[in-house]
Amino acid sequence: MLFWPKPLPSIAVHLERDPEDFTVINTDSFYDLQKLYKVGRETPIFDPFPKSGQHYRDFLNHVTASRCRYHIVGLAACQDVLRTLKDPSLSGATIEDILLALGHLGPRRAKPQQTVMLPLTIVLGRLIGLFLVLISVAMLFDRQMMLETADTLLHNRPLLRFAGAITLIGGLAIVLTHSVWSGGALPMVITILGWIILARGLLLIFLPPATMANLWQTLHFEEFFYVYLTITLGLGVYLTYAGFKSSPSSTTRTNR
Repeated sequence: MLFWPKPLPSIAVHLERDPEDFTVINTDSFYDLQKLYKVGRETPIFDPFPKSGQHYRDFLNHVTASRCRYHIVGLAACQDVLRTLKDPSLSGATIEDILLALGHLGPRRAKPQQTVMLPLTIVLGRLIGLFLVLISVAMLFDRQMMLETADTLLHNRPLLRFAGAITLIGGLAIVLTHSVWSGGALPMVITILGWIILARGLLLIFLPPATMANLWQTLHFEEFFYVYLTITLGLGVYLTYAGFKSSPSSTTRTNR
């Protein structure tokens, strides 16, 4: 992957490579953040112009949260590594071997100690967490109202479809913008919740009301009301705490 804040044709000028040789990340385009969701620890990140680009900090935070091992910073370092990769005699060498040989990776290399969360992860953690806490409090203080609301929803097909549509929108929003499976417990919990919400929305829309009513009875919601309440409240407290504890402006501390 290549962090690039300049026009694509200039890649050949600075790096002697074609743009097609990289997954180019335009650090001036926040939309390109989605390209980083598949980045793994073994993905080499070439960063010839650090701190350049309007959204550079967001991209760097995501790379840090993904604990990427191979982040090559600086134009000279990128040119050095890319030039070495073109050497036919090193065709069997791994990127780690080359970085070690060039001195860009070693035991003294700084290692992150603090995970930096994505701003979206923090916002979703706070939003979903507070929502679950408030719903849990409402369930606690008016159990009968919650049971009657659920029963009314199950026997009102238009209302059931409307609730399903709202739930589906929420699930799709999380899945499409936050498909993050690394970087700690908080982002993974949010991603899993997104898929659960999406699945719930699909069930509410496509399953017949009678099937939904049977499924609801299988869950024994009234019988295990306080068990479900405890799970919802516990999850909400965790997301709220983790969301407000994290900060998008946090900096990564390193050992030298």
